[in-house]
Amino acid sequence: MTEHLTALVSHYGLAAVFAGTFFEGEGVLVAAAILSGEGLLPPLSVWMTAACGAWFGHLAWFLVGRWLGRQELQVRWCWFAERLVQADRIIRHHPGWAVFILQYLYGIRMIGAAAFGLTHLSLGRFLWYQALNCLVWAALIGSIGYFMGEVGGRFFQGGGKWLWLAVSVVVVVWILKRLRPTTSGHGAIE
Repeated sequence: MTEHLTALVSHYGLAAVFAGTFFEGEGVLVAAAILSGEGLLPPLSVWMTAACGAWFGHLAWFLVGRWLGRQELQVRWCWFAERLVQADRIIRHHPGWAVFILQYLYGIRMIGAAAFGLTHLSLGRFLWYQALNCLVWAALIGSIGYFMGEVGGRFFQGGGKWLWLAVSVVVVVWILKRLRPTTSGHGAIE
């Protein structure tokens, strides 16, 4: 999957970073940051584009929550209902930190923004919190990807690629041995 994201980001550049972070996007940000670590994209531009994409995505979902309301969201998107309950629980238990907590829960970030649209939190305050939140998020996730790109680039240019290949072969052989069906005794696969 990372290969496909990296190809997408390398072909479309910062536009892919913006679109990817608008729609959830940790994978796109990591791929862009890896390319940034390899010198193919400017790190500051990746950071700012990712933060803006996430911020606009949160704004869109907040407005969806505000305009449609809880009942309509749950009727239109039944998959939304269960995660909306999770987001609500976090907002109620940690009202001061929920904006930041929901940012780092995979698969619930945009649903969390819609859940905030269902609360009495003002749009202005939500956007302010999200601006800070998205800048920190993009810096953190982007730094991890950037580091991976720098280390990976150096590692695979030297003898590290052979070590990686050897470890990969050992892991694959180990997995295949563990998956091989037993032919005798109880629990044998027939």
